[in-house]
Amino acid sequence: MEHLLVNLFCAAFAICLCVSFLFFDRLLGMAPESQPHQGGRVVGIFGVTRQMSGKWPKWCDLKAVLRGLRLYVTWLFRTPTWVRNDSRARTALWTMRLLFWLNLVGVEVVKETLL
Repeated sequence: MEHLLVNLFCAAFAICLCVSFLFFDRLLGMAPESQPHQGGRVVGIFGVTRQMSGKWPKWCDLKAVLRGLRLYVTWLFRTPTWVRNDSRARTALWTMRLLFWLNLVGVEVVKETLL
């Protein structure tokens, strides 16, 4: 039974992280086009296949995903200026952050109590 609980909690926390990535993709869609991201093109975690430059991923596609992950981590700690004026974007950003930290803290709690 203990392994079943660990597996259920880990699945729930993995779902939380995936939903956090979905909110990040939603935030990228809300970002104004006049606000270019530093470093070039940025692709969300789940938007990779829609925005690839060909049938197979090229190096520029992988760099765009890495830029997206870097932007995800940056937005965990800093709020972009354009988000402060948009209530929908602000809500999506805080939900993204909440789900990420719920995942991180939950995994640590499960690790310490059930393992």
